[in-house]
Amino acid sequence: MTPRIGWGILVLVACLECGCRTPSQQRSEARHAKHTIRNNAYSLLHELLSQQKNVGLVLIIKNEGDRLNAVVRQIAKDSNQGAKLIEQFAAEDETISLADTWLPPAESAAREEIASVTRRGLLHEGGDLFEFNLLIAQSQALPYAEALAKVAAEHESHTSKAEALKQLGTLMHQRHQEVVALLRSRR
Repeated sequence: MTPRIGWGILVLVACLECGCRTPSQQRSEARHAKHTIRNNAYSLLHELLSQQKNVGLVLIIKNEGDRLNAVVRQIAKDSNQGAKLIEQFAAEDETISLADTWLPPAESAAREEIASVTRRGLLHEGGDLFEFNLLIAQSQALPYAEALAKVAAEHESHTSKAEALKQLGTLMHQRHQEVVALLRSRR
């Protein structure tokens, strides 16, 4: 086989491996990927905020310190407002689907198990252990909400929505810092 034929076969194989997509097909695929990521981030964020907005309900049963109560109530309030904001976005834009969590079944089951164990634990605990475990749960949820808001903002083509999502992420970051400060003050 001559070197010229060898190179020709190599180029042909490379084209077949990479696919011969036109630039417009590549742009279409990129738009589809961006839309998919945006919807997935919106869905996961909405699901998380919808859970977080109820975190204050545990304080009806448990009467803990004023600082903890204030932070938890603010997290619940901010989460409720964030969930409503995303619902408003979805109502205004039919391309936003809040049902696109697309988690593998094992991931969904594991998340539900963790949530169930956490809820049961919080309901049966009291005092310092209750406060500590509630703060730990919040220290995990809030950065996740912040990251999801950031991802949704990065994949949102409407500037005003992207800015609102960035602000929501910043708010979740601030609440996380408050939770961390409470955890540090417990030493």
